Amino acid sequence: MVEILGIEDLQAVEVDIHVACPKPENVDLEQVKATVPIGRKTAQAVEGGMKVKGLCVPNFAPDCDQIVVANAAVTVLIRMNL
Repeated sequence: MVEILGIEDLQAVEVDIHVACPKPENVDLEQVKATVPIGRKTAQAVEGGMKVKGLCVPNFAPDCDQIVVANAAVTVLIRMNL
């Protein structure tokens, strides 16, 4: 972005993160925002994603016979003066 668009302040970029998962109340939105290295960040979690029966491998976790999928969409908004 710096080279192509000439943006000098990467903290001026707006980043909006939407996470869809089976239990949105369990999503740590502050931790999600912390993974984005630039910009002013917003995040929200909504019900979605997927949960299906899977194979448990005890070495990974006890009682882990479910596969949980979360989807994330990240939108980056760059305001430019043309």
